[in-house]
Amino acid sequence: MDINLDDLLQLRAADLATLKALVGDVLGPDHDDVWLLRFLLTNNTPAASEEPIRFTIQWRRERAAVLAKIRAGAKAPMHDEILRYQVVGDHKYTARGEPLFFVRLGLCNAKSLLANVAYNDILEYMLLSRENMVAYLEAKSRAERRIVKGITVVDFAGFSVSWRGDSQLSKLMSECNQLASKMYPHMVGQTILVNAPRFVSWSLRFMKHFMDEQTMAQTVLCPGGTSIAACPYLSKYLVLEDLPTFLGGQCSCDGGCIGSVPNSQTRPLAIVDANGMATLTADARATQTIDVSVTAGHVLEYAISAPGKVVHVTIMFRSPEGTTAEILPPQDLHSAMEPVHGRWEATSDGVASILFNNKAFFSGRQVQYRTRLIPAHA
Repeated sequence: MDINLDDLLQLRAADLATLKALVGDVLGPDHDDVWLLRFLLTNNTPAASEEPIRFTIQWRRERAAVLAKIRAGAKAPMHDEILRYQVVGDHKYTARGEPLFFVRLGLCNAKSLLANVAYNDILEYMLLSRENMVAYLEAKSRAERRIVKGITVVDFAGFSVSWRGDSQLSKLMSECNQLASKMYPHMVGQTILVNAPRFVSWSLRFMKHFMDEQTMAQTVLCPGGTSIAACPYLSKYLVLEDLPTFLGGQCSCDGGCIGSVPNSQTRPLAIVDANGMATLTADARATQTIDVSVTAGHVLEYAISAPGKVVHVTIMFRSPEGTTAEILPPQDLHSAMEPVHGRWEATSDGVASILFNNKAFFSGRQVQYRTRLIPAHA
């Protein structure tokens, strides 16, 4: 049950007065009692809240210009470079107005991220990119007179246990979590793990490498099954129309709901080259599908290739009514071939699906693709 914000302010009035006496020399117009209250609720006492508040105000003052740009609609620095390898992002709200942040852990390529982007740039991005959620939570809490927190959904589908061995990644995530907890107190509600590995206890031990105790205490594991309806919290508070299709919902945003990666993609990108060709691995005896939303009166431009051994490919169109049409006939791709380029004009709305079928029994094979949707008469 939510506690009324005004009741909390009255309950902690004496502590707030003490805290303002401790940090009054650094407070500005934006640092009202509601802002200070979150630090008290997390750190318990005015004395314990002083250092986090001073640190936060100094950190934000040093980045005032970039934070203002982000609140005005700009992306955090290094956004495009980092989201080539990290499939994370905000996506809509619960029925209670809580913002949702999704992590498609199985599609995140930590090795490529750390190889291509500097450690400190990644850390800075992870903190700055929270700014819009912070602004929303501050406004929502004041408007509804209750403490509103964000919800994080971590999707383990496709996750590899090889992540365990990346000590640099664990260090990065741990440092980010510690700084976020320090500067954005009482803003993270439940962290919900879905499609977790079979060994549940190991999953939770893995998360402890970069989560603090308070966050872990609010971490819940959805029960087994592939439907999000099996998760008590999500099934109760999420709007099915707003939930991404990769979790059993009905939302399929253009380009993908999270991180501009198609909802249908199940493997992480290895790299995106200077020409925009994305490389990923199609698993053995499996079909990797890349869905692209298309609209009538637009042309889908595509390029596909297989830089290694043979992969079977076709491209199909599916309308909302279920009718299908062939865009690219079935054929084999391999390293001796040039990339296949094509253009196809859509006469109705629907989804174009690139289907990479790897018929090998034991080994994954790399595939590459690039798509662009442009007006037919551009």
